Amino acid sequence: MPDKRSIAVAEKYHIDITDQRCRQFKVSDFDDFDLIYVMDNSNKRDVLALARDENDKAKVKIILNEIFPNENVDVPDPYYGGEFGFENVYKLLDKACTVITEKL
Repeated sequence: MPDKRSIAVAEKYHIDITDQRCRQFKVSDFDDFDLIYVMDNSNKRDVLALARDENDKAKVKIILNEIFPNENVDVPDPYYGGEFGFENVYKLLDKACTVITEKL
């Protein structure tokens, strides 16, 4: 399950993430998804290492580049963000996702 603080912030914005689960990225995801957003540069390197070709690589984007174009800003780790770490990360991702949905 997500961290209880993530659940609490999501609930504040009327989003239920209690059933959310994570999994490792797999090569077949390049076939299943047109865009692949990663949270930070380390994730990007890991995903790109699995890419089979330039087509796969072109799908991989750092999510905060949507609001900070070409800056390759990592999503901050909410565990080290103090009392408002999870709230701040939510707001950053919400802004980025709004931009993504407007583009689509």
